Amino acid sequence: MIERSGGTISLKLLTASISKVQIGTDKTAAELAIRRLKEEIDILQTSYYRLIKKQNNEIGQNTTFFLLAGGTVFLFVLLGLVPSSPVLGLFCGLVTIAGFGFFGYKRLDNIKAKYKPQIGEIDQKHNLVSNRMAQNKAIVDN
Repeated sequence: MIERSGGTISLKLLTASISKVQIGTDKTAAELAIRRLKEEIDILQTSYYRLIKKQNNEIGQNTTFFLLAGGTVFLFVLLGLVPSSPVLGLFCGLVTIAGFGFFGYKRLDNIKAKYKPQIGEIDQKHNLVSNRMAQNKAIVDN
């Protein structure tokens, strides 16, 4: 345990034993961290899917509105319920559909932009947790 050499005394075996204990402690801590990180990933994935579902529901509601409103106006124009010539009526109907399409598309972009920061935050947290998971797996595997 004690090694004497040239006036110095060292505790070689004791430091080797402490090193082995430290490795065991690190592995145990890493195993516990992996369990906790798996739970964190599950929570993040659940949050992500809820957010995507909420976004898709909002997009679906807006798409339905714009399709119904645009289609209704187009039918009124096409059926001659708007007093005008048939060619002008068709032109107005097409312009109306294009307008509804444009504003509908802009509305969808706004919805996606509304959720983008939240989705990005979840992605960033997921990447950090995944990196920590990989580090802890490397400790356990050694």
